[in-house]
Amino acid sequence: MLYTSEQNRMGKEKFHAPKGSLSFSTELVSLTLHPGEKQEGSFTVYAHASDSVSGFVLSSSLAMKCLTPEFSGTKEVISFEFDASTYQTGNTVEGYFRILSNEGEYKLPFQVKVMPVLVQS
Repeated sequence: MLYTSEQNRMGKEKFHAPKGSLSFSTELVSLTLHPGEKQEGSFTVYAHASDSVSGFVLSSSLAMKCLTPEFSGTKEVISFEFDASTYQTGNTVEGYFRILSNEGEYKLPFQVKVMPVLVQS
């Protein structure tokens, strides 16, 4: 639930009346890393309306942390970090970023593959 101050910033009830649409720099966020690693990445949110867009970004997985939980503007870079410390080689984690904005609600899927560490001799 949004607090009153957040509701005021998001335009109160008008928040749920989209005027345009959003697009993203990728259709799927894909990462490959090793067990125990942390990896940062980003994607970009583009607004197609002439007005600036504002919103929030959430993740469906606790291992995928949103480093940019709020955004505002016509082009915003959303940073994230995946923590593979609780995953083993061969695990695949699938989830999504939920983008809640004054231009509607969106889901951007992600897939993370945990690969073995290659030892060179």
